[in-house]
Amino acid sequence: MTSRYHPIVPMPVHLLLCITCAALLLLPGCSMAQPSDDDAVTVDREVMQRYQIDQAAHPEAVCNDGTTPVFYHRPGVGAGADRWVIWFKGGGSCWDAATCAERGPSLTSGAHWMQERLRVLRPKGNEDSADGKAGGILDPDPAVNPDFHDWNHVYLVYCTSDHWAGTATREIGGRTFAFHGHHVVDAMFDALQDADILDGPTLAEATQILLTGSSAGANGLRNNLDRLADQLAFADVRGVADAALIPREAPEFEEMDAATQQQRYALWQPQLDASCVAATPEAPELCQRGVHLLEHDHLSTPLFHHQDQRDFKYLEPLDRNDPDDRRLVRETAAAIRDLLATQSGAFSPNAGFHIILNDPRFNRLTVNGHTMAEVLGNWTFARPGPTNVIEDDASDTATDGSCSETSPAACHYRPAATYATGLDTVTVIDTERAAGPRRIPLAIRYPKDAEGPRPVVLWSHGGARGHRNPVSSGAEWGEVFARAGYVSVHLAHRPRDRASREALCRHLGAATQADCQTFKYLNYDRPHDVRRVLDYLEEIAKRPPFQHRLDLDRIAMAGHSAGAGATMMLAGAERTYFGTPTVLDDARLRAFLAFSPQGPGEEQFHEQSWDHIDRPMLLATGAGDVTSGSTPENRRAPFTLMPPGDKYLLYLDHPGARHTLFNLKDRQCLDDAAPTTCRVMLDGLRTTALAFLDAYLLDRPAAHTWLASRQITTGTTGIAEWRQR
Repeated sequence: MTSRYHPIVPMPVHLLLCITCAALLLLPGCSMAQPSDDDAVTVDREVMQRYQIDQAAHPEAVCNDGTTPVFYHRPGVGAGADRWVIWFKGGGSCWDAATCAERGPSLTSGAHWMQERLRVLRPKGNEDSADGKAGGILDPDPAVNPDFHDWNHVYLVYCTSDHWAGTATREIGGRTFAFHGHHVVDAMFDALQDADILDGPTLAEATQILLTGSSAGANGLRNNLDRLADQLAFADVRGVADAALIPREAPEFEEMDAATQQQRYALWQPQLDASCVAATPEAPELCQRGVHLLEHDHLSTPLFHHQDQRDFKYLEPLDRNDPDDRRLVRETAAAIRDLLATQSGAFSPNAGFHIILNDPRFNRLTVNGHTMAEVLGNWTFARPGPTNVIEDDASDTATDGSCSETSPAACHYRPAATYATGLDTVTVIDTERAAGPRRIPLAIRYPKDAEGPRPVVLWSHGGARGHRNPVSSGAEWGEVFARAGYVSVHLAHRPRDRASREALCRHLGAATQADCQTFKYLNYDRPHDVRRVLDYLEEIAKRPPFQHRLDLDRIAMAGHSAGAGATMMLAGAERTYFGTPTVLDDARLRAFLAFSPQGPGEEQFHEQSWDHIDRPMLLATGAGDVTSGSTPENRRAPFTLMPPGDKYLLYLDHPGARHTLFNLKDRQCLDDAAPTTCRVMLDGLRTTALAFLDAYLLDRPAAHTWLASRQITTGTTGIAEWRQR
């Protein structure tokens, strides 16, 4: 029988290699024997093979531009040989000349997907293109994907811009668009059940099937779920919808606008859920909305939901300077929680992410100590453990009775006492540093007339080029800490000359001169500077004038921007220098404050960098905190990636919360906000930092009580989002 579909590389790799070896008189390492199943797993499990649809068999199954749709497949092994995960790719949609003109070839053409094999995306991993992310639930590594790693994995490429449901062809903006997603789905599922196409078991032999989709792919999943489940009734079929549940309380933008829904329906002529269309014949476009399907119980196939309560994709249209829009954020989150509370399976963080199903966050992001991978596994296999995990409200405005938006000052935390401050300067020498001795200038601010040994805060400034003057480095924070009774030690991380930088690169194993030129060497020096200063503090604490003045059992580390990276590293975060994972945590530090921190994929940090941070940490960032490609969403990520326990996130949801605001400077803030608003945010930063320090260095009950409340949200008139884990 002639196959109607074919992989782009029809000959298995192991056979091609052996035939080649035979032609070369059996070179060492080659064998004419057929490889075992175990051998095949070793060769093939890291990749998914590309297949095309035969348009002669399915002439209407075409992409927007008329090209042939493609999908990727990885065979299951062992216990997973008859179990399937099928993922509908997302990527938005288009419904008029303007939106369709914005669609690139990765979303409209099968010809764009030329890579024959799709590799796994992992935190430190690889992928064949920016479009192909085959991680998360599609990852074959049992450590990353314990429940579904050995299943058959299918990656359905989206190229029809119609939520996998259209049946029409239209002329738009001088171009022909085939909105044929419904036909593409039929052709792909026909292919997956054809024994002439796939080596090993086909979908026709499945006992368990998870139909999954992300964003627009989740809309496509819902559009097709019940009809596919009917066609695949020989197996246990369930659905997983990732990041496409937009409640009515969400902003009125293109994904929600009723007129746009009608326009899409008229343009695409989509095939939607049959029971919903039958129930609303006068307004079938309503069946495009996941909320409508859930509220009216139209889907009979079991369906698991992931929806972040602060999904940045759906909140982008908001004006963060508008109190009504900030209220809308809270109402949207509440609507998502209420909607998902009645579902059998759900995972709902309040972290600000979009899709996570095929992303490393699938088994990284936690809510109440549980990952989506764990919760979905519980739901799929009906095993003990939670199946519906929803994060609590992150914007509760509970107060102590006196705090209110009309009296924001009453919401602030107050330290036990305030002091006049003094200042000393000194330079510490590190004679054992790689690539030569290093000078570390210090500014030591201290509370005058404070009794007994005082707790210490170390400060690491921002700036990739370094500073030479410690007095001006974070001086505003130094005064805040010292006035509250802390000895505040500010480091100046001095720049290196070219010869010293090159020597450090050689020491760290840089492969090329170009690698050295782009390496931010102070990311290495900062934590080492701090560790040497800790040694120095132990020395001076034994002699005047600091004898009996320093409590070295109560030390916190704090920093801004690049200094926040050093702070996280000293807490135990891992960085990778020229391929070498490096951890420089210091047990002498008791708590950590990271302002404008880096996130995964930035400055040598990766998704697992924060795995082992088990001490208290406060992170702070905001809606305007954008520098050199770093986004507020990514700066928030370390909070969700750290193990729970004494972790806090202060997020200032206002465009005036610019990068330098977190260094207590208002110049940039004033470009986007009124002076009173900037002052409110600065007050919020100061009071939160002092409450955190008093709680974890002084163990003051009032500080713990304040941290457990949401008074910071009220005290900033709703600007501050306060989260704790």
